[in-house]
Amino acid sequence: MKILHLLRHAKSSRSASDLVDFERPLSGRGKRDAAVLARCIPTMALRPQLILCSPALRAHSTYGAIADALPAHPAPRLEPELYMATASTLLARLRSVPESVTEVLLIGHNPGLEDLALLLIEHAPAALRHKLAEKLPTCALLTLELELEVWQQFAPECATLRRFWPITHSPIPAFDADPRSAVHAAKLKLARDVSWTGLAQAALTNTRNHAYANLARAAAGEVDSIHQLRVALRRLRVVLRTFDDVFGAQAARALGTLARDLFRSLGEVRELDVTDQTLLSPLIEAHAHEPGLSELRERLLTARKQRLGRVKRMLGGAPLNELSHGLDTLSVHADEDKPKK
Repeated sequence: MKILHLLRHAKSSRSASDLVDFERPLSGRGKRDAAVLARCIPTMALRPQLILCSPALRAHSTYGAIADALPAHPAPRLEPELYMATASTLLARLRSVPESVTEVLLIGHNPGLEDLALLLIEHAPAALRHKLAEKLPTCALLTLELELEVWQQFAPECATLRRFWPITHSPIPAFDADPRSAVHAAKLKLARDVSWTGLAQAALTNTRNHAYANLARAAAGEVDSIHQLRVALRRLRVVLRTFDDVFGAQAARALGTLARDLFRSLGEVRELDVTDQTLLSPLIEAHAHEPGLSELRERLLTARKQRLGRVKRMLGGAPLNELSHGLDTLSVHADEDKPKK
């Protein structure tokens, strides 16, 4: 087993307009967030043997803020290719980590880190999966437990999310295994020498299975399946970007655009969570003691039903048919063993 920590740099400043992006320093908030993280690290059992860091000022300043909190605080490797690196570049770099290294800390940027996390994570609590599909915040730390013996086997769907700081302050003891929210039909089984094309095909297959496992229940209005479908759409976009060198450009671009539009449209279902958790549940509970609240409850239930109805109508329309067709017809078109730089 291997451990990978992904740390997005703390928030940077844009106040100096004459600075190039590479030289942007941490903002006041970024320095405070990094200091809070440093105070929390001793409780996290982080013991990276290798630290890979973007050479951008905001990235290695983030490392500098937490270095003393790390056991032995090993010197980071500032590698130019990690600056604003895509998920494909990060994936290729991690596959070259020496076999003797068991724990790695990678400090970098979005969207590459966020895309990489979505590409790798197979098991995670549903709420955290939805949060990550929306955005990986600045100074957020993810701890992934990797089901592999050597880094050369590093591949999509090989990780369990064990920490998402600061969303959760403690290790995550288990993942969401609710069968009603099917995530993947099968775990990836890859050989050590799998080609880049093989990785692309495996990632596409599992993402396709993830979407199909939730399509029917999402179209029926099951809120958790709609959330899962949104995660699948977000991951599909990541797969298309990461392996853009082995998919037909025109078909991949069209499918990526469709996935993005569906993802945004289905975002309305997130408002149902707010309605249920902060309005409807307290109102239903209060209704037991205050029968006069029944009219308010019924109006809120009607509003919820109307919103869910709009989502269901959208899922029953042409975009979903186009998505199914795109997933069925997309395939690799090249035999590339290495990603593009």
